[in-house]
Amino acid sequence: MPSLLLATTPVTCSHEAPVVPVPGVEQTVLKVNGVPVAVLPMYTGATVTGCPQQPVPCATAAAPLTGISTALRVNGQPALLLTLTGLTNAGTYKAQGPPSSVTSV
Repeated sequence: MPSLLLATTPVTCSHEAPVVPVPGVEQTVLKVNGVPVAVLPMYTGATVTGCPQQPVPCATAAAPLTGISTALRVNGQPALLLTLTGLTNAGTYKAQGPPSSVTSV
């Protein structure tokens, strides 16, 4: 299985602007080294901030296309993987960062 996407792992649009997770939908049940694992609702409808793309900047992320675990759910929601990718209103987005290493769950 690919590495889990942690809530602190940067996710950016194709123009390198940050994709900000939907507030209030993060989970705290499953953590890796004290950091919560990201779940599907965090990036469905997430906001893209500061995209430099013109004339139409990325502003909103659609539901992820890849990087959704079929094997692991947290509170009934699919966990996300470091292979996360999806579409925005004006481009794409993907997870950035090193793989997570599980030392405690």
